[in-house]
Amino acid sequence: MLTAIFDGSLDGFLSVVYSCYYDKRPYDYVYEDGVYQQQLDSDYFYVPTEPARSVRVMEAIGKRVSQDAQTNVCYCCLANDKERFTSLLRYVRLGFKAGAAADNYLQDPHVLKVHKLVQYVLREAHLLTGFCRFKETKSGVYYASISPVNNALPILAEHFRERLMNQPWVIHDTARGIAAVYDCNDYRIDPVKNSPHVDCSDDEARFQELWRAFFDSVAIKERLNKDLQRNLIPLRFRKHVTEFQNNSPAFITQAPRL
Repeated sequence: MLTAIFDGSLDGFLSVVYSCYYDKRPYDYVYEDGVYQQQLDSDYFYVPTEPARSVRVMEAIGKRVSQDAQTNVCYCCLANDKERFTSLLRYVRLGFKAGAAADNYLQDPHVLKVHKLVQYVLREAHLLTGFCRFKETKSGVYYASISPVNNALPILAEHFRERLMNQPWVIHDTARGIAAVYDCNDYRIDPVKNSPHVDCSDDEARFQELWRAFFDSVAIKERLNKDLQRNLIPLRFRKHVTEFQNNSPAFITQAPRL
């Protein structure tokens, strides 16, 4: 068996596809460096990231498969699944043979997995567009923290660049130690080694208290629906949501008993 190891980036995966075809290495498995366990019956090759090669492969996917396939490749790379790149490679190889019809081969477990992972990434990113809470800092920059299961930060950065284009902001993924920084022109995603200390402005602290007081005042204790509340705002999002950060009696913050 042949196993490809790379840096885990989109360009890196596309470089693996290039190596598969031009270096004549039909990889059986593809793993991100650092998240795999070596096996005795497999040969391992580290594939360096080559941006020029990745551009050629992405263009080939668009021409020989479809633009939807290009989108699926981009989003699937953001999923939190260590087997995603193996399924993605087989999805791309099938696409080069079958063309755009490859997306209809849902009986193929790898095609089905790619579609499920893409939907999972998009669903979580969509939820975060509503749960992302920005705080005004004393410097005037708006800061928001998230800790999603998947790497939804690139999708969120694109979303808020269009909606907060005149306001500098930072979205910090505390789970991965990266942050999207926007300066009113464009954004970049940089690594963040330590959690920054955020000094909220005086107005921000006051509005947070008003927001919590509003949620407490409109809640009707006799009509609290814990199951519905957990469906609308899952527990894993709540540590970053303002109204759940003061143990408000109007909301349930503890995990349900299993």
